[in-house]
Amino acid sequence: MANAQTANIPKHFTIPACTAGYGVRSRLVHDTDGSLLILQSPEGGQTAFHDFDQWECLPGQFALHQTPGGVQTRVTDHSVDEQIARLERSLDNTVQTMSLEYFTDGPNVTRISQIALEQQIGSDPVTLIPRSRYKYYGSE
Repeated sequence: MANAQTANIPKHFTIPACTAGYGVRSRLVHDTDGSLLILQSPEGGQTAFHDFDQWECLPGQFALHQTPGGVQTRVTDHSVDEQIARLERSLDNTVQTMSLEYFTDGPNVTRISQIALEQQIGSDPVTLIPRSRYKYYGSE
């Protein structure tokens, strides 16, 4: 997020205030209570990443995104090896849950192998939307 300044490479954010430079209009805020670095867009959207002061998740890992319209997508679970295992997206009375599985061996180890999408509207039963399986170019 905040780039270190070297000989000819300018910073995009100045520290500690994190005010944007070079036409960047977003703002970087450190939520110390939530242990998050939050990138706020002028339109009202927010994207949050885990900060480097906590050890529950990988530092810098995606935590949540909220659109200006209020749709929030957040990580709700991690795999044993700290990859994102479950995402939840919600708006009003609709909740969609994406469960991610990863290859555990072979040339695509750590890449997503499949995603299952579930949706619940209000108190209706959860609906499973067909699972997607991934095949990577050059893999068997």
